[in-house]
Amino acid sequence: MANKKDGIEIQGKGGYRQNISLPAEVKNKIIEYIKKDGSFKISRTVYEKELKKAFTENNTKYAGTHSLCYTFAQHSFIEKVEKGVDGKSAQLQISESLGHHRPDITLTYLK
Repeated sequence: MANKKDGIEIQGKGGYRQNISLPAEVKNKIIEYIKKDGSFKISRTVYEKELKKAFTENNTKYAGTHSLCYTFAQHSFIEKVEKGVDGKSAQLQISESLGHHRPDITLTYLK
């Protein structure tokens, strides 16, 4: 997990809070928005619309948000193992990155 000074805290599924790293430009835009409007919330409808738009702009087929989790988990796992991290530790690190509170959930994305 990122240092609080390097990241931003988000509230995810189930009300769990997680600190994530963001590029400075993105983090600063969110901070500006919060200062102006008092909070930063995105509805699922707007989120999915913008995500589909980004996929279209990049000539990529949109296959839902879970496909992003699956791709992230698969690539991260391979990268970590190739760098010498044992499989169990890699799974735990990816689980934390995905905000899973039960590491076994991450196995769904590593099959």
